[in-house]
Amino acid sequence: MRKSLIAASICVGLYPYPSGARAADISLTSQLSQSADFNSNYFLQNNPPGEVTSPISTLRVNALARTPTTRFDGTADLSYQTYFGPGVDNFIVTPALNKGARVTLDHTEKLTTYNFAAAWRQSQAAPLQLAQTGVATIGGFITSEVIQGGLRHELTPRDVLSWQNSFTSTSFSTPTSFPFTDLSTTGDWTHRVSTTTSLIPSVQYEQLNYGGPANVEIMLWRLMMGMSFQPSARFSFYAQAGALVATARQNANANLSNVVSPIALPSNPDVLTAAPAFQPAIFLPGGATVAQSGSASAADWLANIRATYRFDSTTQVTLVAAQNVSPDSFGNIFKTDSVGVVLSRQVNYSTSLTFSADASRFTSIGTVQDFYTAAATYGYRFAREWDSAVSYTFRQRHSDTAGSANSHGLFVLVRRDVTIIP
Repeated sequence: MRKSLIAASICVGLYPYPSGARAADISLTSQLSQSADFNSNYFLQNNPPGEVTSPISTLRVNALARTPTTRFDGTADLSYQTYFGPGVDNFIVTPALNKGARVTLDHTEKLTTYNFAAAWRQSQAAPLQLAQTGVATIGGFITSEVIQGGLRHELTPRDVLSWQNSFTSTSFSTPTSFPFTDLSTTGDWTHRVSTTTSLIPSVQYEQLNYGGPANVEIMLWRLMMGMSFQPSARFSFYAQAGALVATARQNANANLSNVVSPIALPSNPDVLTAAPAFQPAIFLPGGATVAQSGSASAADWLANIRATYRFDSTTQVTLVAAQNVSPDSFGNIFKTDSVGVVLSRQVNYSTSLTFSADASRFTSIGTVQDFYTAAATYGYRFAREWDSAVSYTFRQRHSDTAGSANSHGLFVLVRRDVTIIP
């Protein structure tokens, strides 16, 4: 709690209160959507129990207020998800209400833009874990509270400095899952070398603190050099490479075997228990683990690349590739190697098509898992306030410890946007 208050004080202190009240443009909108996921193997189990249909009803409300120098944006959403079909026998996940809220505030002075944000979200844990890692091993809910703040300052027409801070506190409804906090601060400098090229060096410090008997603390330094290149309106390229320095410490009196375990990649993913002790699955590059002495350190290289080509005003393709070491939403730290492609086309005002594919390799304690996804989406707008989409997704997971599984899913969505205050 003390760290949360400190982080909040820092973020609020970055934002100067406007010197006077000004008239604001205010709008209030809402969004109603109904979707359904028809899936052959919803949780990618090795022995699929049968098909599952999962309808989701969502209500989202957004408020926006703007002055010439300040922008306030607030969003709240409720999402009710249920499950039907032969595959729900002995299903740990029950109908649930996911909910969240987020507020952001941006204020611009002559050369400086300040930003502040706060968010709260409570979601069913298993679907979120599945989307991030390809496995689902935990029941109950995950609750996150986030405070963010920073600034962007223009030193010269060619040089811009940015400083961003974030503090996240995560807790779980399952009694044996350990809560954790994630504090990060990032500074970068954008130097425009020419009209087409910019260099972007950056430094990031991230610290994770886990509850439980071990009181594990992870410190990650990321030292990166980036480059942005846009020779024409059709093509843009961004690349970043650098080094990771990681250090882990724990209470030397704790029983390590009960604290650090590769639960993110369980040996039996077909069995979901109500309260697994899964936190934290700590992996440092090179296989370094927290020894009984209470500390360990390691280093590795990091990189990410993104290239976008626009064939015309309606069609573009984006290629991405990355190697990273970072925590997921549950605090489990992986080394991730990934590559992906997205092809999108706006056929006309009413119709859009999107094709995507990606492959990821997650490396954790003594385990390597491959996760593949391919999807095709057809979007159609009935009217200005009515949208719909139909998407087919193929997913496949393979690892030596968790086995192999795949699924076929058909996702259908209908959405209506409503303007309450124009």
